[in-house]
Amino acid sequence: MTKTVLLTAISLFLTTTCQQKTQVVRSLAELDKLLISAEEQGLSGSVLLMEKDTLLYYRGLGFADIEDQVRNNRNTIYPFGSIVKDYTKVLIFQAILAGQLEGKQTLSHFFSEVPKDKASITIAQLVQHRAGLAAYHDPGLEKGEPNVPADLQQMTKEEALRVIFSTPLKLAPGEDYRYSNSGYTLLALILEKATSKSFESLCHELFQAAQMEQTDFYDSPKWDAQMVAVGYGSSALGIKNSPYFWPRNPMPIFGNGGVAGSLGDLYRSTKYLHDLRSNNPQLEALYQQYRDEQEPPSSNLVGSAGGNDLGFVAVTFGRLKEEQYMLFASNNSQDGVEDIDLLRRILLLGFEFDLAEVVPGAFAEDELQSDYEYIAKGDSHWGLPGGKRWLSVEAFLNTIQELHPEQVEGFLSEHITKTLLEKNTKKEHQQLLESWHKGAPFELETVLVDNEEVTLGLLDTEEKSVTFVLSLSQASKPLINAIKLNP
Repeated sequence: MTKTVLLTAISLFLTTTCQQKTQVVRSLAELDKLLISAEEQGLSGSVLLMEKDTLLYYRGLGFADIEDQVRNNRNTIYPFGSIVKDYTKVLIFQAILAGQLEGKQTLSHFFSEVPKDKASITIAQLVQHRAGLAAYHDPGLEKGEPNVPADLQQMTKEEALRVIFSTPLKLAPGEDYRYSNSGYTLLALILEKATSKSFESLCHELFQAAQMEQTDFYDSPKWDAQMVAVGYGSSALGIKNSPYFWPRNPMPIFGNGGVAGSLGDLYRSTKYLHDLRSNNPQLEALYQQYRDEQEPPSSNLVGSAGGNDLGFVAVTFGRLKEEQYMLFASNNSQDGVEDIDLLRRILLLGFEFDLAEVVPGAFAEDELQSDYEYIAKGDSHWGLPGGKRWLSVEAFLNTIQELHPEQVEGFLSEHITKTLLEKNTKKEHQQLLESWHKGAPFELETVLVDNEEVTLGLLDTEEKSVTFVLSLSQASKPLINAIKLNP
């Protein structure tokens, strides 16, 4: 699963200080040309731009269902992925304001079977991803169903709790930030205990208040099959791989996913949550008190993202003072990765806003060139952000993962700078790659970006942490200037 990295990537774009501004004239005609080009290169999904509650731009791209030749359109249903966490969070805050919960309450207050190492974890720590829990709790950790993707594995609530509680903590509670879907599953279960309502019914109340008429949990009676996009990713399930055929409320994504709807509904929910905060100072105070450190520090920017290995990505981005919102969804992402460079171009052409303002040095070109290439299937099973800047990172990880002779030769020839090759011979570089390969396969845990330095946190087969630090050039197809291993 790649949702952790996807959200981290989006958050990085929203949390870096603005240092420069690129002057661009809005051009919806140029945006249309861009998306036609992306569609021709393989992109399948939808883009929706709203400004002051008015439809500014909409385009469906490619097919919701290739086999039946159903095109993506404004009513196409896409899964929201981890954006559902935004709903779980506001429900928790509303329960706190209603006196049904307190942020300092611990897991031991709600679950008699919680082990000692997790008993002191608080609601606040769960909300802020500071509980130290593992990222996921699908039964694949123990006895997953063959050929069933991790997100959609069948398990009871009791089984989910058993897996979460028996999985060792990755960090001590409160020690540091560690993104966790499991934490939000616990929050959903706590909501059910505190309110005496099902999590599904609580969400339906929210959907109704936000006028999200097409939104529901998977396997919804609201939809017919042709309304729902089929995913073309690295895994699949069902007669057709779509939320229409997926199981309702699978426990691995309970409270942190499992909901699908149209981009119009996703816009309405984004606006609704913002209006709730704006109109309720006590609610806004809770958002600030239990702030997720990955959220944007600027009160004018909002953003959220979700994805999975079944082909889907959903992204929301908003500029509140300007009342501008971009909604993006794709149903043919191989591993939950959208092309960040594409999102930058959409915002530039649609809203005259450059993501490079909030992420100095994150993009290959200061000024966008005409040789845009959409990485339609995200080239990497590592779950790295898309875009040309990441090709070298993907090549490096794939090389130490697979270590085929021709792949090593290609990596050294295409991605390593001349300066680095002059420091060591190709044979010495190959020996170094082989030594790193001994720990493969790795599981990607974190991606951190600091200008042109990328830090990759990995876990090897023995659950030992391995950190690689890579320095990238500014070239449009970047070369790795240096690779170092941190213990």
